Amino acid sequence: MAGLIEHKGYLGRQLAQFYCAELVRVYKITIYHTHTDYLQVIAIQYLHKQGIVHRDIKPANIFLDDVGHLILGDFGLAENIATYEGGDSVVLEKFPAWVEARKKGGDDFPWLWADDSNPLSTQDASGTRWHTAPEVFRKERYSFGVDYWSVGVLYHELITGCVCLPLPVVDPPYSDSIQQLHPISRRQQA
Repeated sequence: MAGLIEHKGYLGRQLAQFYCAELVRVYKITIYHTHTDYLQVIAIQYLHKQGIVHRDIKPANIFLDDVGHLILGDFGLAENIATYEGGDSVVLEKFPAWVEARKKGGDDFPWLWADDSNPLSTQDASGTRWHTAPEVFRKERYSFGVDYWSVGVLYHELITGCVCLPLPVVDPPYSDSIQQLHPISRRQQA
């Protein structure tokens, strides 16, 4: 995907909507394990239902297959946050609304935010600065919603050819590398 953006400059709204829709939801899942160990699972919603938050969705980690569909790769920063310390009995007791949403399923689950009603969250700072939600770099608790932030940044990049940088962060380890908020084109990054 990064090469396509570099070549064309931007893709426009119609193609950007198509690709972002493929990232968010897919109706037929094909999983391939090869000697290079990549997964052809492109739906973020599917990953989230498995308890996996990708945390590094960006053009360089999105590939196109031979018919133009997306392959989300590089799960090196992904984390499975589907377990809760104390097990299911603690979850049933402390998070009844979450348990009810899990039973209901559909688009209402898993929950995207990290708060006192959601047992599934993490606090590790991982990701690529231009495509990662601010709460990750602020080392706040977060959940699956950070992947949707990345899709929003990707959509903007696909329709404009520019990446918007996040707000500056004052705490290490990222404070030296994050600059002021302004758009930057791929050509300016090089």
